[in-house]
This record gives sequence, C-alpha cells and structure tokens, in this order.
Amino acid sequence: MNSMTNNGAAAQSFMERVKTQYEAFMQKVNLADVNWKEIGSYMVVGFVAGFLTKRYLRGVILIGIIVVVALKGLEYYHLIEINWEHVQSLAGVTGVDGMKGIFETTLALIRNNLTIAISSIIGFVVGYKIG
Repeated sequence: MNSMTNNGAAAQSFMERVKTQYEAFMQKVNLADVNWKEIGSYMVVGFVAGFLTKRYLRGVILIGIIVVVALKGLEYYHLIEINWEHVQSLAGVTGVDGMKGIFETTLALIRNNLTIAISSIIGFVVGYKIG
C-alpha cells in the first residue's frame, strides 16, 4: 500500500512540474495574444497565391514579356514615348538605392509581423505543392 501512495505522489508531482513548465512556455511564447483568425486568413491568402502561382505563373510571365517587348518596340519606332523615370517613381523604385530601400522595408515588415509572415509562407508552400 505504501508503494501505491508513493506512485500517486510521484504522479501528482510530475503533473505539477508539467503544468509549471507549460505555463512558463506559454508566457515565453505568449500565444495567448495571437489573433488566430488573422493567422488563418493570411494562411488562406498564401495558399491561394501559391496555388494560382503554380497554375498560371507561366501565362502571366509570358503576357508580361509580350507587353514589355511590344512597348519597347513601339517606343523604338517612335510611335509612343515612355518616360521610364516616371514609371519608376510610380512604382516606388528609383535605381539601386530604391531597390535596397524596398528590400530593407520588406525585411522590417517581416520582422515586425513574424507570425503573419510565417503563416503566409506556409500557406503559399502548401498551395504551391497542391496546385
């Protein structure tokens, strides 16, 4: 009878340690403040983007190349004039410094919204694999 009492006390002590470790983990990770609906919606958006990328990316790239070649051809024969500096300013890209700024801004956005970025990437990868 004494050994059953010791086993019961040991099991209770083990459960208390597990509960304490679980609570410490939850405080460290702070999953209580995570908006699961937001993470789920970004995962769905990532899934759709990955699925559509795999299905239609070749067509979109082909259409983009045709449009750019057509515009450059029309510009070459002086039928239209394209102000490429204005196009770059509209896109928010101005030379090498602009691309560096876009890259740094994107990294800062990912760092500040890490859970959303990870859920979007997971959704994109799953959608790409299924598509």
